[in-house]
Amino acid sequence: MNLWKYKYKNEYRPLEQWMLFAIAIGRFSHQNSLNEKPIHIYMSLPNNLIFSYFVALGISDENLKKEIGTEAILTHFQKLKSGDYIYYYHVDKWVRCSVIELVKGATSTDSWHLKILNLQKTTHLVPQKQWRDRVIIVGKGSKDIKSAKSIKELNRISMTILQYIYDSSTLQTHELINEPCINLVGTRTEFNDNLHIIEFDISGHILTMKDFLMDGSMSDFLNIHWVTKSAKEDASEGGNLPTIFVGANKALAHLKNYKNNCRIILDDRHENSETSDLLRTTIVQEIVNNQSVIVTSQISNYLNDTNITIPKGVELLGWQ
Repeated sequence: MNLWKYKYKNEYRPLEQWMLFAIAIGRFSHQNSLNEKPIHIYMSLPNNLIFSYFVALGISDENLKKEIGTEAILTHFQKLKSGDYIYYYHVDKWVRCSVIELVKGATSTDSWHLKILNLQKTTHLVPQKQWRDRVIIVGKGSKDIKSAKSIKELNRISMTILQYIYDSSTLQTHELINEPCINLVGTRTEFNDNLHIIEFDISGHILTMKDFLMDGSMSDFLNIHWVTKSAKEDASEGGNLPTIFVGANKALAHLKNYKNNCRIILDDRHENSETSDLLRTTIVQEIVNNQSVIVTSQISNYLNDTNITIPKGVELLGWQ
């Protein structure tokens, strides 16, 4: 990202040190999110909203560079249930189809096929070798198998400007799986309304945060899962993803439900000081009660290895 530039007034400048720091925190969080005991990070910041974009960008960028193997794809398909939706490229167009079941052994003992209800209410077996190119997982449907529908326009990330930033085959595989890589706890409207304000020049291509961070509301792809339901239900659905808390209030409301996730808590010093104090007290109590280990130095070493320093005005604590 040293070649990335951002627009300041009427000129493009190299990314600021605090931007690179936030991106690095995102990368670090993505890399350690699958650890048996993930590292949690608390930061006190002058402005947590803008900072949250760059942390999320670091997670998203790290995720979109990750290759997804055949076995991992199969694991995702094994999660599909009867009535779930997929997009299937049928002849010369995309069709939204209902999943019937995943079938093993249709042509050989180790073969896999996705059985769907296609156009004209015909059942169709899609072989595993076609999944990367002709299937996109949409998400949960009803338990009923519904008739297939042709899609007039499909907003595919593999056809957006991201195709010039990432490997096309890797991008297409992420599109196929279509699962979030970030849990986000914050004010959704405020977050989305300001996604366009930072403009990047990446090798001559102009992008904004809207090109990287998607919650499914403006496109068919999503990499952000918003925490909006009851805490326990949402935590079970949110998976083992890095979880960003934007603000002390949001953190206090949901923190304990994501103890198995890598949590990035962004506290804003302009918020209510009593709320921030309560958040820090809650974190200290968790560390003491769980006999957690302070690992701030481990984060600092990671940053040093990438020639990134903690910006002035940022307080950081890591524990595991």
